[in-house]
Amino acid sequence: DFVALHGGTVGVADVPGGGALLSVSLPLTAPVGTVLSDAWPLDLEIERQAAEESFGSAGSARRRQPKLPDLAAG
Repeated sequence: DFVALHGGTVGVADVPGGGALLSVSLPLTAPVGTVLSDAWPLDLEIERQAAEESFGSAGSARRRQPKLPDLAAG
């Protein structure tokens, strides 16, 4: 249903030697006449919070990285 709602197709084919090959194709662009809107600010805030919980803030991640030797300086 998800693929059909987005104008895509689902295919199934036999694979020589057994098994099946499933394929899903979705369009890269919205259908003509579709009204597109930017993400809501709340959505962006939720994504930022999720990224920070998963990866920490960018500054603290940089501080925790060990300094690697410069092998090119030789």
